[in-house]
Amino acid sequence: KDQYFQGVEGLIEVFDFDYDAIVEYKWGVDNNWAKACMLFPLCWPFYPMHCLCAYNNINDRVRAQHLCVTQDGIRYVVDKHKVECRFDCQDKGKIT
Repeated sequence: KDQYFQGVEGLIEVFDFDYDAIVEYKWGVDNNWAKACMLFPLCWPFYPMHCLCAYNNINDRVRAQHLCVTQDGIRYVVDKHKVECRFDCQDKGKIT
């Protein structure tokens, strides 16, 4: 069970995402898109960044998602996570 909302007042139910299945699907789509872009020479300089960062970015983005139902309504949160080149200055902030 997702422990992100543990201790939240008025919590009714927490919903878990199948993080592994989502990451596998999104990585497949993103990787196929990157391979298709390799047909265009202008995209070649960007392929190393895809190889270095894309999987970790997808994994972090997916695992930052949390969903629950409280007495006040539905809460969907995307927690702070790394993006782009994964530098600390590029962290994407929490979204509720």
